[in-house]
Parts: sequence; C-alpha cells; structure tokens
Amino acid sequence: MKHARWFGHILKGMLVLVLMVLALAIVPQTHAAPRATCTTSSVGTWSAATWSCGSPGAADDIVIASPGNITLDGNKSVNSVTINSGATLNVSASNYALNVAGNWSNSGTLTPRNGTVMFNGSAAQTISGATTFYSLNINNTAAVPSDS
Repeated sequence: MKHARWFGHILKGMLVLVLMVLALAIVPQTHAAPRATCTTSSVGTWSAATWSCGSPGAADDIVIASPGNITLDGNKSVNSVTINSGATLNVSASNYALNVAGNWSNSGTLTPRNGTVMFNGSAAQTISGATTFYSLNINNTAAVPSDS
C-alpha cells in the first residue's frame, strides 16, 4: 500500500512537470522589437509603402532620404529622426504629433504647421540642425535635449 501511494505521488509530480513544459511551449514569448533603421523609399504619406522597413514603430530610427517628402498620416512615435539634405518631413494639415525617444538630426526641412514634436526619451537626447518647431514639448526623465 505504501508503495502504491509513493508511486501515485511520483506520477502526479511527473504529470505536473509535463503540463508545465507544455504550457511554456504553447505560450508565445514576448520580446522587445529589435530596433530598425527605416529609410524612405518613396514620396508620399507615412505608410508601409513609403518605408524600407514597412511602417516604422516606436523603437525604430527613421531616415528621410533625399528627395523624400513624407507627410504624417497620424500621430507617430519613433526612436530617432534624421532628415537628410533635400528631404522634407511634413506634419500635415491635420497637425499630427511626432514623439521622439532618441535624437533629432535635420539637414533638410521640417514643415511644422501646427503640429507637436515631443521629446520623451529616458536618456540624454540631442537636437542638431536648424529646425523650427511649432510646438516643442520635452518630457525627458534624464535631461533636456541639447542643441548642437
């Protein structure tokens, strides 16, 4: 009788172990999306068709290449922004917002209209190049972005 009870505990323990392994195999693992550098591949509104990486996400660095002219089609969040010489980033007549967690480099043109650019990083950020913002908000937990 004692051996039967002991054997039952072992089987129950093995069953629990097998169920845990199966649960780990079935539950999708979540990982932070890797950062990509997304470069404009055409002119137009911000859509998957105008970027080399599909539609950029909050972790991505964007590069607006010449002769690019990209117009926001909604509020967007990215890691960093580079506007190359001869390129334009237009917030559109709808005055969308652009949230930037990283750095800003402008050798081209920002058409700010009445839109907002929010620097919302958690590390030091830089703004380089001549840029006129209509509404510039800084919500950085580390430091105010430096202007170089």
